[in-house]
Amino acid sequence: MAASTISIEAWALRIACGIAMDLNLDEDVFEFDCLELINCFKEPNSATPWEIRAMIEDIKRWASSKMWSFVWCPMEMNRVANWLATNCLSFFSGLYSA
Repeated sequence: MAASTISIEAWALRIACGIAMDLNLDEDVFEFDCLELINCFKEPNSATPWEIRAMIEDIKRWASSKMWSFVWCPMEMNRVANWLATNCLSFFSGLYSA
């Protein structure tokens, strides 16, 4: 079964937040072009999709002791990150193909 876009975005955000925790970064801004993911943090009563609920709860728990911001950034403004993610994905998929 293929992973959904939001689950991949949430996984990437959890990794980024984990790194921020390891580096003890108290103030940070996390920008994503996935509005549905950002809404999980902005709207307290949002219906978080079940497949990312545990990751979102981890991130919220970490963020509760930090001054982190979660910001939506249109994909057009996020071209460098999009290019990097796409090219890394194709690079790593080439490493693991038979």
